[in-house]
Amino acid sequence: MDFTNLLEPAHVRCDVSARSRKHVLDLVSEQLAAASGGAVSAAEVFDALVSRERLGCTALGGGVAMPHGRVAGLSAPVGVFLRLREAVDFDTGEDQPVDLVFGLLVPEAAPPGCAAALGDLAERFRRSEFRRQVREARDARAVHALLAAPRSTDAAAHA
Repeated sequence: MDFTNLLEPAHVRCDVSARSRKHVLDLVSEQLAAASGGAVSAAEVFDALVSRERLGCTALGGGVAMPHGRVAGLSAPVGVFLRLREAVDFDTGEDQPVDLVFGLLVPEAAPPGCAAALGDLAERFRRSEFRRQVREARDARAVHALLAAPRSTDAAAHA
């Protein structure tokens, strides 16, 4: 799955203020509902994200979380990215709170490639150099370029 189709530049936000894990999920839900073009409500998205979080925290470590869920009524996957102004505790059990959040919403019957795309992004975020580049990117446009760059591309050129 091509991230340029999944994550539009308008759905990347930097310096977002959040008070808690729940507040982050609220913000991600609002953004995903908007990214869906009104196909689903923020309440539906929030319910899907919370249901998934109950199965296990979606924090990856290194200050990154990837809340995701499935909903009926959505025709294609949508993603949003938030770089938080200050990290929040995501109940991960580790000392590093979360400041990089990639939210993903997929149709109830997810199209082929969704799991692979999520895995690819998770693998990118496991690399400390990639996380550093995203944190140091000057604005949302630069962050989007990093996220949308082909995996083999040197992302440093986009920071």
